[in-house]
Amino acid sequence: MSRVIRADAVPTSRAACRFALLSPCGHGNLGDAAIQEAVLENLRRRVPHATFVGITLRPLDTERRHGIPAYPIGARSLPGYGIVPKNRDPDARAAQSGARGRVDVVSPPPRRSRLRSCIAGVARALVPSGALGMIRRELDHVRGAVAVLKQVDMLIVSGGGQLDDYWGGPWGHPYALAKWTLLARLLGRRVVVLSVGFGTLESRASRLLTRAALRWAHYRSYRDEGSRRRMRDVGFRLADADPVLPDLAFSLTRGPTKQGPASRRVGISPMAYCDPRVWPRKDAAAYETHLHRLAEVTVGLAEKGYRVSLLASDGPDRRSVQELLELVKPRLGDELLPDVPPSETVEEFMRAASDLDIVVASRLHGVVLSQLAGTPVVALSYDRKVVDLMRELGQERYCLDIERSDVPEIRAALDALESRLEIERSTVRERLAGFRRELDSQYDLVAASQ
Repeated sequence: MSRVIRADAVPTSRAACRFALLSPCGHGNLGDAAIQEAVLENLRRRVPHATFVGITLRPLDTERRHGIPAYPIGARSLPGYGIVPKNRDPDARAAQSGARGRVDVVSPPPRRSRLRSCIAGVARALVPSGALGMIRRELDHVRGAVAVLKQVDMLIVSGGGQLDDYWGGPWGHPYALAKWTLLARLLGRRVVVLSVGFGTLESRASRLLTRAALRWAHYRSYRDEGSRRRMRDVGFRLADADPVLPDLAFSLTRGPTKQGPASRRVGISPMAYCDPRVWPRKDAAAYETHLHRLAEVTVGLAEKGYRVSLLASDGPDRRSVQELLELVKPRLGDELLPDVPPSETVEEFMRAASDLDIVVASRLHGVVLSQLAGTPVVALSYDRKVVDLMRELGQERYCLDIERSDVPEIRAALDALESRLEIERSTVRERLAGFRRELDSQYDLVAASQ
C-alpha cells in the first residue's frame, strides 16, 4: 500500500531537541535496526523531550520497528512514498504516486507558459529517454529533504555501512550521504557522524562524495581503527583527529543474557554470502559451499546430542536458513531437526541467542547481538570488520575465514570454545563494559552539543 508522509509530521516545538537519524537501513538487517534502537534509547535517556525522524531506505519499516516518522533517503528509496510540503492536500496525488510505483515528493503541478512547454519539448528530444524524469524526481526529493531538515536541529549519521559503495556504486549511498550532509549544513543544522564503518569505496566519485560528507560534519567517529585508516588512505586528511569508538549496537541495554551452565545448545546463522540472487559478488559455488559446510556442522552436532537452532540476522539470510534446513532434513530424523526460533527483530534474535551456548555466525551484527546476549561466537568472517571485532573482544582464536575454513576447523573451534565457555563469557563481559563506557561519553557529547 502506498503511503504519503507529510513533511510537517516532525514535531516543531522549540522546547525539545529534534534529531534526524540517517541510515541505509530498512531491509531487515538487524544490525542496522540495533544501531537505530541504541541511538534512540540513549538520546531519549539524556534528552527526555527529544523528537526523532528517520531518513532510511524503507521508511515504512523504520516506522514499524522504531515508532518514529521516516522519510526516504533518496528519490528511489521506496516506491509509493511521497513527501508533502506543509499545508498541501496530498490525497489525489498520493494515489497517483502509488499507482506509478515510484518515490515522489508530492507537490502541486507547476503552471507552464507556452515558452516553458516549448523548452520542455526540445529537452525531451535531446535528452535520453527517462533522464528528465529522473532529474525531476531528484529535484523533488531535494525539496522534500529541505522541508524535513528545516524541522530538526541535528542530523545524525548513525553507524552501519555508511562509508561504502559496494551495494550501489557512487550514486547509491555516497551520493545520499553527501546530499543530506550538505543540505543540513546549508540550513545551519549540526551534523554528527557516529561510529561509522568503512566498507569499500572503489570509484573516484565515491571517494570524493564520502570525503565531502565527512568534511561537512561537525563531529566524526569511526567504528574501528581499520575504518579510520582506510578513510585516511582514500585521501581524508582529517581522519587522524577523529576518535575510534565501538559499534553503536554495543550501547543497547535491553535484551536477555545467557545464564547458568552449558545446555548443549548451538545456534547456526547462515549468510547469503555470494548468493547470486542478492549479493553484489555473484558466486553460486561459494554460496553453496558455505551452506554445505554449515549443513555438515549441523548434522554432526545433532548426532552428538546437541540441540541446534537456525537464526537469521538479515532479510536475505531467512531464505538461507530454509535452504540449510532442507539440506539437513534427509539426514536427520524429525526429533533431531534444528528448530527455527523467531528472529525478525533485535529482541527476538537476542532472546533466541540467550538460550544457546554458542552461535556460529558470519554477519557482523550476528556476532554483536549474540555477544550482547551473553553467548560466545565462532565467527566465519567474510570481511575485515568481523576480524577486527573479534580481536577487540579478545575472541580472535574463534574467528575463521568463511571461504578457507573447512568443516574440521569449524568443529575444532566449537570444541575449543565449549571447553572455555565461562572464561570467554567473562572476557566478553569485561570488554563490553568498556565499550559501554566509551559510547556513553560520546552520547553525552552529542546531547551536550544541542
